[in-house]
Amino acid sequence: MSSNALRTPGTIDSIPPEVLDNILEGAIPYHGTPLRLSHVCRLWYRRCQHATLWTTITCSQSIDLANAAILRSGTESLDISLSYFPRHNYVPERVRHTVWLVTRHIHRIRSIECYAEKEVLEASCQGMGFATHDVLAPRLRVLDIQSGADNAFFHLLRSVRAPALVNGTAFASRAFAHGLLNSWRGQYLQTLYLEDVEGVSVEHLHECLSACPDLRDLFVTYGRLPPAPASQPQRISLVTLPKLTYLTVVMNYNHLVRFLDGLDVAALVKTDIVPDCNQGDEESRTLHPHDERVKRLISCIVQFVSPLLHRRHCRRVEFRDSLTFYGDEFDDMHEWLCPEDMIATIGFPSLGDRQSGVLDFAREVAFGVVANHSTLESLNVVVPTFRYDKGWTTDRHLPINLSRAAFAQIESAVVAALFTPEVWSDASGGLLPMLRDIRIRCISDALQPVAVRSIARCLEIFQAKAGHDINVELVCHQLEGFVVALNDSGEQPWTNPNVGPPANMDGRVSDFPPPKASDLAVTVVQALRRPAIKVRVKYVWRQAWEEV
Repeated sequence: MSSNALRTPGTIDSIPPEVLDNILEGAIPYHGTPLRLSHVCRLWYRRCQHATLWTTITCSQSIDLANAAILRSGTESLDISLSYFPRHNYVPERVRHTVWLVTRHIHRIRSIECYAEKEVLEASCQGMGFATHDVLAPRLRVLDIQSGADNAFFHLLRSVRAPALVNGTAFASRAFAHGLLNSWRGQYLQTLYLEDVEGVSVEHLHECLSACPDLRDLFVTYGRLPPAPASQPQRISLVTLPKLTYLTVVMNYNHLVRFLDGLDVAALVKTDIVPDCNQGDEESRTLHPHDERVKRLISCIVQFVSPLLHRRHCRRVEFRDSLTFYGDEFDDMHEWLCPEDMIATIGFPSLGDRQSGVLDFAREVAFGVVANHSTLESLNVVVPTFRYDKGWTTDRHLPINLSRAAFAQIESAVVAALFTPEVWSDASGGLLPMLRDIRIRCISDALQPVAVRSIARCLEIFQAKAGHDINVELVCHQLEGFVVALNDSGEQPWTNPNVGPPANMDGRVSDFPPPKASDLAVTVVQALRRPAIKVRVKYVWRQAWEEV
């Protein structure tokens, strides 16, 4: 090749066809077509006639453009989007036409996403249907329905079988969950997300999961479940999911035990478990550890998460409105949702009051797990308080009509209960040779002696299991003088005692002034200090720290 040829500047026409095709494909807007690109020049017009560039159909496109895409895509697989929101000024007729295309070309569709509102789907699906009752979607790989409960699109797809489905998502599936599970299960399914499931028994769920050996991500939350067997249930056949990596389950605790007992998930790297007490009879709405069913649940949860915590070397435990475990980092596909070192979360349900037993349940789970992991290095406890509309919160708020002294007394009772586990002693569990730091954060700056004694007894056991010095940090929020209603949740936060309540709002001075931090610190430190236990106290007020 001559030197002149090498110096000849290239033009867009000299780009190799396969490179230009890649450029054009990347230039097509998300969920768009190459229509505008095809108007640039004759060369681009020719290249834009490739069938693979016309496979996306959305309800934002005109009906003529959607029909053109069907024709120009030939026999290629289609990607359908039903993302309609009135504020986007989309035309409802386009949504209905897109639904009609789904019913006519289901055999070609590769993915469907539906974010349209329930009312829109109701009108768009009216009178729509498939030619036969038994509909096969052989190419369907992704089905993502995130619309309102009981929407018409669920009803339309109830008879569609998708044996090649890889990712299936259904928000608020409810009564349609049974049909969706039967239609979606298969050897290729990797992600299953079912929210607000109703009418599907644990046994049927296990049966469907057993047909999904490639499942890697399972998220299932239950609404109403069929009643649990009155007699002792039959032994559930173990379901082996060798590739399951992530598991999230929200289920009534009567059924949760049977669900977890029936799973073999050796590859699990992260799990979220929430016993739901908002369903079932009154007896099912409490979590008292003395109840034999609750004892079984505690044992089941501890046994289920322990192998996972051992594999990822649990090093840190945080006890807040949930119990969260951290350990070795993992290259997390959900890292935008949680830290890479997070291993497991045990959520605690919101119940009506302190008598619900949720605090005692949470405590027994926490100490039952902590006692068995020698890799534990630190424990962080944020003492919960109880409010009227929910039974569990770590918000720094004071309920209505509750004096500062009464609040301190209530929190002290909670602290005392929290640090008095029933199965925690020098002899229970294993040693904790790597434990170094314990951090306790509470609201009240006036802890009663009963609370301090309970903390002290628990710290003695921790130190005995550690066998060396441990550092303890107690963080207290200084309760302030005036109480002012500022929100609609039935709560009032403490405000600055030197300012007082705003005009036209009821307020009152607390029944005793805040103690000096130094005086309280001396009392608490003296009560907690033991040989090999190093204690320090911090106070928080308006994000300012005072360390003693």
